[in-house]
Amino acid sequence: MIVRLSVSDAFLKLVRKVRRVDALVLCEGDMEAQVVEKLGSRLGMVNEKKSIAVIDCEGLNALRKGMLPAVLALIIGKVVRKARVLGVLIDLEELDYEGRLKGLLDGIKACGYEVGALEEACEATWRATVVAPHREVQVVISLSGILKFRLEKHAIEDHLLYLKILEGAVSDEILGRIKRAEEVVSKEDVRLLDEAREESLKETFRHILCLLRSIDF
Repeated sequence: MIVRLSVSDAFLKLVRKVRRVDALVLCEGDMEAQVVEKLGSRLGMVNEKKSIAVIDCEGLNALRKGMLPAVLALIIGKVVRKARVLGVLIDLEELDYEGRLKGLLDGIKACGYEVGALEEACEATWRATVVAPHREVQVVISLSGILKFRLEKHAIEDHLLYLKILEGAVSDEILGRIKRAEEVVSKEDVRLLDEAREESLKETFRHILCLLRSIDF
């Protein structure tokens, strides 16, 4: 079961909703949260006996400086009782993998936590263990963006554009005429996940499927 939440929810409501979940996924924005929810449901990526909270953090800064430290504290403090795994889904933007990962992990270290070695899990996804005196939390970080698309910025929209190409909604020739995928991708395009072929979804969102596999155990 997937529960989708937003940082706009009152804090007490948020805590009440997540305290019994098995894992959490912090998403940079609403589009990412919708994609995770739809993929999990359509492809049966989440064990029916488990629950995952997917949280729209409403921006990278809010995720890094607000929700990530807060949720880590809730898990380590055992307010969130069962969860030992925290997923994070963010955009590459103009950075490479190393730069984006370093920025996120440095933020965790700045909160006073010890962070173990970073290990590559699978497609554009890495894991590391955050260590506190009485509890350890596995953090799984997945980065959106398709580097083979020669664009100025890489984000979740790259994957929606790829899905539109695979499903015949646009020609791949569009890649030579745009600088950013968001020029031809809108919020409404998330609906494509409801009707696209499963093989197209598996090809397009390999990193998110890797993230869901990594947190559902």
